[in-house]
Parts: sequence; C-alpha cells; structure tokens
Amino acid sequence: MDENKFFLIQLITLFSSIFTILAIVYFIPFISFWVYLIPVSIPFIIAGYIFSNYYDNNTSKSQTIFTLDLIGAVVGLIGGFFLMNKFGIIQTSILTGLLALAVLFTYMIKYRKRLIIIPTALSLLLLFVQINQNSINWINKNFNGLNSSPYTSLARFDSTGKKGEIIATKWDAFSRTDVIDSGEEGKMRIVTIDGSANASMIRKVEDSNEHLYIKYEIDFLPYLVRKPKTAAIIGAGGGRDVLQALHGGVTYVDAIEINKSSIDLTNEMKEYNGSIFYDDRVNIEITDGRSFIQQSDLKYDLIFLSMVMTGISQSGSLVTAETYIYTEEAVSTYIDKLTPDGELTFVSHNTQDMIKILRTIREVLIKKGTSIEDIKTKIMVVANAMLHGEDTMLSNPVIIYSPRGFSNAEIFTAKRFIDRISAFPLLMKDTPELDLIQSVIEDDNLDLPFNFEPATDEKPYFYHLSKGLPGSLSLIIIIALIITLLLWTKKVITYKIFNKSVYFSLSGMAFMMIEVILIQKMTLILGHSILAFIFTVSVVLGGAGTGSIMSLKKPILEKKAALIAGILLLLGTVLLYLFKNELLTVQLYARLLLIGPFLFVTSFFQGIVFPSAIKQTKEFIPIYYGINSSFSLIGSILAIILIFLIGNTYAMLIGSSIYIVLFIIKPYTLGKIQGVNNERN
Repeated sequence: MDENKFFLIQLITLFSSIFTILAIVYFIPFISFWVYLIPVSIPFIIAGYIFSNYYDNNTSKSQTIFTLDLIGAVVGLIGGFFLMNKFGIIQTSILTGLLALAVLFTYMIKYRKRLIIIPTALSLLLLFVQINQNSINWINKNFNGLNSSPYTSLARFDSTGKKGEIIATKWDAFSRTDVIDSGEEGKMRIVTIDGSANASMIRKVEDSNEHLYIKYEIDFLPYLVRKPKTAAIIGAGGGRDVLQALHGGVTYVDAIEINKSSIDLTNEMKEYNGSIFYDDRVNIEITDGRSFIQQSDLKYDLIFLSMVMTGISQSGSLVTAETYIYTEEAVSTYIDKLTPDGELTFVSHNTQDMIKILRTIREVLIKKGTSIEDIKTKIMVVANAMLHGEDTMLSNPVIIYSPRGFSNAEIFTAKRFIDRISAFPLLMKDTPELDLIQSVIEDDNLDLPFNFEPATDEKPYFYHLSKGLPGSLSLIIIIALIITLLLWTKKVITYKIFNKSVYFSLSGMAFMMIEVILIQKMTLILGHSILAFIFTVSVVLGGAGTGSIMSLKKPILEKKAALIAGILLLLGTVLLYLFKNELLTVQLYARLLLIGPFLFVTSFFQGIVFPSAIKQTKEFIPIYYGINSSFSLIGSILAIILIFLIGNTYAMLIGSSIYIVLFIIKPYTLGKIQGVNNERN
C-alpha cells in the first residue's frame, strides 16, 4: 500500500478512536476508573504505532522528528491551557476536534476525495455546537459519566433523600467547578470542585440574626476564645468561612483560594450571598495558601484551614495526590506567621485526619524546642459526636494551637461554648484527656492501625493513611510490568537485542522519572499544581527538543549527553534541597527566572539521549520505540513509589544517576558512534 494512504488510514483510526472514547466517557453512566483506563489508552497506542513506523522509515532524521514532536507537544500544552481557561473544556475539545479534522481534510483532498464528506459533516456539526452557547451549557450540565458517579457531592445529596441540582458550572484547566442548589429552602448552595471538594455559600439575609446559627457551629470556637482582628482563611471557597470570620468580629481577612472559578462563581451570585467577597474587610487572593502566607509581611491573629482539599477531590486520587498545605514545613510556616496571641486552627474531616494534624503540630513544636507538657497547654481539641450504629464517631474535630497557650478565662469560655452546642473536649487544659489523644502527644513509639506520621515536603501525601504503599500503585506497576514483559520479552529473545533494549528501557524510565519528580517539586516551589505542570513540561520538552536538533550540528554532543545530563540533574537536586526555603520567599517571576534556565539546559542534554540512540540503531526501531515508551510508563509509576518510600530528593538522585549509568553502558549496548546512518528507502 502507498505510504501516504497507509498514513491516512492511521490518522482516521486515531481520530475516530478519540471521538468514540469521548462519547463513551460522556454518555455512558459511571462504571469505574479502572474500566476507563482501557479505552482511554487506545489513542496513545495508535499514536505510538504511527510514530514508531515514522521513526523506522526515517532513521537518519530521528532528531528532527523528535524535535518536531516535542514542539507540537509544548504548543498543544500551552495552547490547551489558555484555551481551557478562556473557553472551558467543552469548547476547547471542540476546537481541538476541528483542528484534527482539518489535518484529516488536507490528506483526504489528495488521497481520498470521495470520503471528504465525512470530515466536512463533522466539522459543520462541531462548529454549530461551538457557536451555540445553549448547546455548551447543556453538554456541561448533562455529563452522564460525572453525574452518575457515586463519589460526587450530587450523589451524596441523592443518597440522603435531598435533591441537589447543578445551577452553574465553570470548567477550566484547573478543575470543573459546580454550584449545587442544596434544596434546603434556598438557605445554602454548595460550591464543589471536581464533584467532591465542597465549600458552602450562605444566602444573604435582611436580618443578620438569621445568621446566628453560624456562631453555634463548632468551628466558631477560635472567634470566641480570642476575638481575633486579623485572619487568613486558606480555602475561601464559597465564602462561608469568610462570613463566619466577619460575624466573629474580624476586621481584616485575607481570603485565599487557589481555584479562581470558585471565586468567580461566588461573585456571579453576589445577589444570593450578599456580595461576601466585595466586603471592604475582605481581601481576595487567588493563589496557593501556603505560598501566600510564607511571602506575606503580615502576622495574623488567626490562620484558619477548614477541610482544605482543593485539587485532590476525587476519592480515588486522595491517597496519591500531594498536598503541601499540611506538611510539617507548612505548619511551621503558619506558626511563624502568628501574632503572640494568635491561633492556628484546623477543622478536620474525621478522627484519622485529626490525629495526623495533631501529630504534625507535635513534631513541629518539638523541633522548635517545646516540651511535651508545654505542647499540651498550647493545643485545644474539640469535636462533635455522632452515633453510627452502636459506635460513637467524631465529626469535624477542631484543633486550635496558640503560641502562648490558653488562660483559665479562655478555657472557661471554651467549655461553656462546647457545653451549649453539645460538643466534646478531647484535649483542653484542666480537662481529662482521652487516652488516644494523650498517646498522640506523648508517645514516641505510638502504633496505630493507620499511617498517622506527619507528611513532609519530601513525602507530601497527607491523605495516605494506609500503612505501606497504596494498593492502587502496587497494582498499577505490577500490571504495567506484566504487559511490558508480555509485549516485548519474546521479541527481545527472538531477535537477540537484549543489550540495546536495556539502553532504551533505562532512557525512557529515567526521562519520565525525572519529569514526574520535577512536577511534584515545582508544585511546592511555584505554589500551583497546574502552573507547575505547564511550566515543567513546557521547559523540559522545549529544552529536550532544542538539544535534539542541535546535536545534528554538533554530533560531539551525542557522546557525553547522558553524562552531562546526569551531573546537572544531581547538582540541581542538591541546590533545590539546600535553597528551597529561600526560593519560597521570593516573588513568583523570580522563581521562574531562577529555575527555568537551569531546567532548560538540563533537559537540553536529556533530549539528545533517545533520538541519538535511534539514529545509531539500524533495525528493529518500532520495537525499541515501544520498549522505551513502556518503560516511560513504568518510570512514572516508579517515581511515585520511590517518593512514598524515600522522598522526592532521593528519588531524584536515583533518576539522575540512571543517566550516568546510560553514559557508562552506551558503548556496550549501542556500540561506538560511527557516523550517521543512511536514511532508509
């Protein structure tokens, strides 16, 4: 078959699979995350087949192909980010589909004119949907795969007999944000991120006394104990915590929210919520809470975090999603930013979260030189209780830390309040302590049936509560290894290509290990997971593509590229570890300027390793490409596993060292460079 016609068939298969899978995820009711993995991987398998064949037929141009591939990835990544934030996910998906159809249209004009009606009809249909806002709104609202999921807030409403309804949606690069009418006589709406991370929006009232119930909820305690005047609220969401602060007498609030759509939707509904974010006492900051607190010149009477889960809302991803707002280092920052009479307050979900936060505060204070006895006088823990069958469960425990502890008068105020609302004191001066709480504070060798050890910036998995590795990670890497072995073992043995396969395996694994770990490190440094992803991937791919194309002009670079990449990565890892705190205190643009060039130069040399190896290889290129891709996946999973086990700095050192290993084994696996291979016919 003619090569161009064959390529056209591959394109048709790729595009049709993408549209089919989107339709499956959208229209079919929610099944399972694991079930979705199979169809979603199909377009990538087809794309990998296309690329491997293209490399095979153009061996001498491997660097050029690699560079163009990475340039396209960077343009798509950055373009997609801006389009999603400008138009939303649905319209961006339609625009992407139109671009894909334009490519298909171009090929069909030349090779399959009779079939040109297909992309033409699809393009007209997509254009109609794109310009019809009612269609976009309908699609957003009727996403069956999401609406039928049992893990969403909407499903929880239905399970309690209440009928929630999505009344507004914003869907951008960061998240899908919905506003749900709770159906409770219009008293409250729920702002939910990705279906699960919730924040309340309270209806405005003519008589402020109608909001008095806010003063009788357990998390109002810090406003009674100290009467704070300045507050930082991390996770402002729909404004409920801000409203509570204002009712508590706070005269200045920094309301910090990382998800812009939550603020936008709350402001769009200002007539409902009484323009809560327009109050003169409220300053809105759309950024990461920890980063803002760390860079702020202010010290606060109250720093308040209530069940902050933004960006990690889906139940299946909680365990493996990093969150830097609950690490030891973050808590230490919050404590340093309190006034002498200040309060650091956490509202947790349940007993396990409470114990983990309490243990984190304990570790931070011990490192600051505070004795165990003093720690117990500086912390107050209270909770609601609810019956669950025959058991009593703690609900929304509140942990309050104060640098100077609590006076007898403040303890009396707290006890009177918790008696009034029928809550329970779990840790409070001159009050009998629960044995469990006492052990959490006092026992260095405490053993509990879940992982309660504090999260750190090295291992930032606060919601990893099981002991050992998460079962999902173990299962994924086992499946990936089995599939890889089944796909390639027979071919490697049959064609006797073990040595070269080792090289391509390690190069794929090292590249993705470094990229995944860098994204996680940049999430802390840049303060936003999406910004970290866009920045890291764009710079790494841009640098790698530049290195690949430059090696054509400077072939000498190919000989020591892996060694230089390894050394630079090792150096960068050490520098980042030593100067992390200094980086966090400077402005964002300064962090980007300091880190960007170094990342670019490092990835410049990383980008030479794979295409130069392809150029050196005369046959079996589709196999090597497949092995490299398979071990890229394994490298991604292995990076997360290593971070769980030894922390991201040591994981980075291992990934960096693999590049030095590649330099050492290259002569024994690929052979010595003997010039440029001729392009295949």
